[in-house]
Amino acid sequence: MEMLLAVAQSTLSFVDVSVLQPMTSLTRHLILIVIATAFGTLAYIVGLRMIWHEDITGELATVVFASATSLCIAYPLVYLPSFRLLSRRLHGSRPYILFPLLGVVLGVAPVLIVTLRWGGNLTSMLSPESQLFYILFGGVGVVLGGAYPLVDRRYCDRQRIDGHASQSTTNQALNASGRSRRI
Repeated sequence: MEMLLAVAQSTLSFVDVSVLQPMTSLTRHLILIVIATAFGTLAYIVGLRMIWHEDITGELATVVFASATSLCIAYPLVYLPSFRLLSRRLHGSRPYILFPLLGVVLGVAPVLIVTLRWGGNLTSMLSPESQLFYILFGGVGVVLGGAYPLVDRRYCDRQRIDGHASQSTTNQALNASGRSRRI
């Protein structure tokens, strides 16, 4: 898990965030959900292979659909408010590692959605079958938490991931005009 977090952090530290600037906030969040779902599905397939020594056959579409729909419900209701609260408490995005860790912990919410949607109850969240969904949403949480400071700059633009202080273009324009804006 630590290695996965280190890879995510090092990968995201080299991302050119200027590509994200022309996009709307909604577009950035939708792209993040698609990437996180793909990464989580890959984690599910790897977990299925490593834990149960099975291949995913006809259930790939079901897994993708269930995880994508539960993520679309949980992201605006659980993940996004939690990441924003954390960034407000930290006054930026440092220490960076807390965002992916929070994403992994919050992975319980979409597992609950999947479990209840398929007719399970709270005790079925402890079943061996739910382990794969914990792996899936653990991977999703790493991606969501790792990319959140890049995607939602409005709450994390005081510090970039690589540690250099930065200002958003709005703050730069306000400072150039002699006014300042406090975030």
